[in-house]
Amino acid sequence: MSDGQWWGTHEVGPGGRLELTLGPLTLWVSRFEREWRIGATREGDSLRGGAELHVHPRGEGGGSVDDTEWDRFAQRETASRVTLSPALMDRAFVVRPYAKLHLLPHQEVVVYVTTPLVVRVADGEATAPMVEVPVTQPSETWHGRTTMDGSVCYAGRTHARLDRAELEQRQSRATTAIWLLNRHEEPYWVERLYVPVTRMALWADEATGDLRTDDIAVTRGRDGEDVSVRPGAPVPGAVRVAPPRELQQGVSVLQMLNHFWGAGR
Repeated sequence: MSDGQWWGTHEVGPGGRLELTLGPLTLWVSRFEREWRIGATREGDSLRGGAELHVHPRGEGGGSVDDTEWDRFAQRETASRVTLSPALMDRAFVVRPYAKLHLLPHQEVVVYVTTPLVVRVADGEATAPMVEVPVTQPSETWHGRTTMDGSVCYAGRTHARLDRAELEQRQSRATTAIWLLNRHEEPYWVERLYVPVTRMALWADEATGDLRTDDIAVTRGRDGEDVSVRPGAPVPGAVRVAPPRELQQGVSVLQMLNHFWGAGR
């Protein structure tokens, strides 16, 4: 499979290996009788596009990977299938436009930004994933009014496209439509955009195959900025593929695994 839908359930025979290349991420999932072995590497270009998925029979393809590069997930007996699914990252993003963006008084526009995905890997059709693997590991930044009032977020940059047709679609990233409203008498300098992905659902646009999030609205008034999520399908016919993280159980455990997987890989 090349540049098609990479997520779903895939048959992996005994001793076989699934290999997914998704943007900068290369992910291996090897099946043994009583364990799955999962390994990953990343290239330097975090904006690299493309998606390729191959399942190799025992002893074929995928090259050799040193034992130290694997995480092992033991169980009584592995299923004959492995399920890959996309999800949004485990922290909010703060993205800064490359070029200064100013919204004139009493104007409203839609800005399109993208954020990287994580790949969830589950044994068979289990509801809980064995692990989540981030496509890339962004740098961190602080979002808050003071050093005591705020939270650690991921940092990113954006072209802040006003025309979605100009946005380069990458299967390793999700697109968010941000409604900017300036209710002030002066121009609004959009220095950075707060994207609360942990509060947003992930959707698949069946017409295009693109992954999109809930829309968000940023309203600038006299008292500052207000950010709100607009739950629901971003386009007609979109199918929800992941609910918001803040509604899920057991996220703290996955966050610890994500931190490990994001470091030094």
